[in-house]
Amino acid sequence: MAEKLTLAQFKRDAASGHMGLELIERYGKKITKPVIVPVVKVQTNGVYLKRGDNESFLDYPFASLFEYTGTMVKVYDTGLRKLNPTEEMVMRQWHQISNNPQFRERARIDALTDGNYTGRQEELFFKQSPCPYLYTERNGLRYDHNTGKVYDPKVKGKCVLVYKVHKI
Repeated sequence: MAEKLTLAQFKRDAASGHMGLELIERYGKKITKPVIVPVVKVQTNGVYLKRGDNESFLDYPFASLFEYTGTMVKVYDTGLRKLNPTEEMVMRQWHQISNNPQFRERARIDALTDGNYTGRQEELFFKQSPCPYLYTERNGLRYDHNTGKVYDPKVKGKCVLVYKVHKI
């Protein structure tokens, strides 16, 4: 297995002006006619690739979702993880509040009158908690209501892009 290099090393190598990237896989599907595209400009948040007369932009994800070996680049989706003890405690506290009969009646009235008292109460509760991302995304963290898990950029999800690196 090739040695893993850092995102910073990729940026330095790309800035050399002699790097080309060949997209060989996207969302698990092989690219049938891959093309080598030169890196023409490097920024702190991504690289510009020359495609004919046009340029496209490949932005960097969090470093934890980026793998570089010198010959390959892999970009991953943010992964899901289970709630940690603090997050579980916050969710338990919120469920106690939201299952209270008075709160449920207020929510019913809100629904009938187009009010938003309970919605604001929920927002305020989570914003004041140690885990505000359980309500709205923060620093790449966000709660997935469908799975009851947290999207965390420190956790690798599925591989979405695979590039072969060429010296040009």
